[in-house]
Amino acid sequence: MSRSLYNPCCCPFAGTPDHRVQLTAKGHTQALKAGQALKELMGPDGRAYFYVSPYVRTLQTAQDIGSCLDRDQVGARAWLTLPCESGRWRDTRLPCV
Repeated sequence: MSRSLYNPCCCPFAGTPDHRVQLTAKGHTQALKAGQALKELMGPDGRAYFYVSPYVRTLQTAQDIGSCLDRDQVGARAWLTLPCESGRWRDTRLPCV
C-alpha cells in the first residue's frame, strides 16, 4: 500500500537491510490518506486491529494509519514470525498475500 525506499528503483536499496527500509514522504502521505478513509468508513463506533510485521516500513504505515483514529478505536500487534520474504513465502503451503 504505502511507498517505501525500495519502490523508486528496481535494485535493492544498497546498504540497508530489508527490515530497516523506511517509508518515503509519499508513503507516509499514502498511509495518512488510508487512515483518514478508514476513519470515515468505520464511523465513531468502529474498531480496527492491525497485525503488522516488525519491518520498519510496516510499523510506520500502521503508526500513520493509527494516528488518524481515536485511541479507543485501534489496536496493533507486531507479528514477529513473519515467513514471507521478498514477496515469496518460504513455506509453500501458505499463499503470499
